Amino acid sequence: MATKKRRKGSPKRDPFQVMSIQVMGKKVKINLAAETVIADLDLDMDRIASQMAWIAALWAEAEGEKIRVDAAYRAWRAEFAAKVMKREPKIAEWKVKSRVEAAPTFRKMKEGIALATRNATVLRALHRSLETKASMLQSKGANLRAELNMTNLNIRGKEALESRQEKEGAQKTKLREVLGKKKKKKSRH
Repeated sequence: MATKKRRKGSPKRDPFQVMSIQVMGKKVKINLAAETVIADLDLDMDRIASQMAWIAALWAEAEGEKIRVDAAYRAWRAEFAAKVMKREPKIAEWKVKSRVEAAPTFRKMKEGIALATRNATVLRALHRSLETKASMLQSKGANLRAELNMTNLNIRGKEALESRQEKEGAQKTKLREVLGKKKKKKSRH
């Protein structure tokens, strides 16, 4: 596989920015920086709940996978130790343990446990950062509303302004009508 050359002056790609996490046999790519940064207040406010639900679902699966991988390792270890002890009934326990740990499958099993633990840890941390992001979005939204209220602008925009102008216009018309009726009454006397 050919590797792409980095253009001169372009920043190095952070290997931890985009992570490939395998959950339930499916690879999921997660851009950690893109998930946690607040780029567009409105869009991020609309998406944060679904982002948190998605990451929570992945996290739950990763935690389950961690348990399943550990159970598979323990079952393999017990079977392998039983085979060793069947071949050599008087073998010392430390020698059985040594043979188990020397088997090529042992390393693969341990790597599987480490990967499952990493996936669950990353997803837990990402979910916590999304909780923080949700809180920050709430604060930023409140600050924006406060700023707009101080300038007598409204978040709803043009429609709210037009509605207010219509109400003011109706009030002025009503006031003119009332004043016009009073003038007519005075002129009759």
